[in-house]
Amino acid sequence: MLWHKTIGAGGISKGITLADTKTDFDNTDNSFTIDVSNKDIQADDLIVICLMIKKPSNTTTSISGFTKDADVYVNSTDDSNLSVFNKVADGTETSLTVTTNVTQGCRYHIYVWRGVDTTTPIDVAIATNTSSNATMASSPNVTTATDNAVVMQFIGVAGAGARPLDAITQPSGTDNFLATGNNIKLASCSSVQETAGTTSLNNFGGGSNNSGHSSIAATLAIRPA
Repeated sequence: MLWHKTIGAGGISKGITLADTKTDFDNTDNSFTIDVSNKDIQADDLIVICLMIKKPSNTTTSISGFTKDADVYVNSTDDSNLSVFNKVADGTETSLTVTTNVTQGCRYHIYVWRGVDTTTPIDVAIATNTSSNATMASSPNVTTATDNAVVMQFIGVAGAGARPLDAITQPSGTDNFLATGNNIKLASCSSVQETAGTTSLNNFGGGSNNSGHSSIAATLAIRPA
């Protein structure tokens, strides 16, 4: 299990633990399947998935059996589409079906959390920020309602071969950092808000460096059991 740093105070998480993760890129048609048969997913775990697609139009995404928390599009020379989903697992999940309205590559990150409130797993509504230039979108703060909520940060960034992106760097004070991709980058991490209230998140670094780039940041708070 991976522990979490506490925003603004130090210490470790109380309640929620990270059971597993997966990252990959799928360059298939409108529908594709993610194999999670070798992942540690138990009944009542919370599965969180973030999708990042570079496409010059607003795409529509869905994942069978999942709730969509956010679906954001940014129009620039290099367009971004980022969406976030969650599902309380029943423990029988071996594959996940993603459907989009475009034939475009999709990068994704999956986190499996244990010790989550299965009735209200999302503590407060997700928050998002966007940027359509060389400045990376900042991670929006949220006001948590429950002590020891896990706060997830996501950033998706779109570039091109003629406008390469910089490597994305981890926000200070966070754990469980994942960063993948070349011209379509996706990064994610987590921390713990020990006392309910407004977060004071640090931002991802790197990524955008060109006025043609675009980025989308999202913040999701998860309620402990």
